[in-house]
Amino acid sequence: SILLGQWSDKQHPDTFTLAKLLKAAGYDPYFCSLKSKNEEMHLDYSIKIFDFQSYLTAMAQSYCSIAMSRVLEGWPRMVHESVLVDTPVIGYATGGLINLLSESDSYIVNDTYEAFNLIQSGNLRIRSSASFKHKYDLSQTGHFLEPIIRFICA
Repeated sequence: SILLGQWSDKQHPDTFTLAKLLKAAGYDPYFCSLKSKNEEMHLDYSIKIFDFQSYLTAMAQSYCSIAMSRVLEGWPRMVHESVLVDTPVIGYATGGLINLLSESDSYIVNDTYEAFNLIQSGNLRIRSSASFKHKYDLSQTGHFLEPIIRFICA
């Protein structure tokens, strides 16, 4: 399975193009959500509902996570969490994503087809540095994410 990110309106249209390519190639692309009203099946992807622990488990079992935001995000938690659970991340270097993707040594791509070809190559590996994991390790996740989780679950 391939995590397309958290379900929201900030997804770049390229994410949906990539989902279509992935589904046609036999992958299981999905968005995650912590809100029960969002679970849906679509032709090219699904939206799956998780509690926080199940979300991390599903993320850790995914082949990779995709971060193609159409907004200039500061530090997307899905990318941070993916790196911490050893799931490779592929994304666009926009906004704060460039800092997060660079610091974690994730895969930066320029378009949908570059992302698709990278996935198809079978050569994705977790490449994050020990310094990133030490600086932002899982034991600190609750501290960093508590305000966001409260907001999402409210």
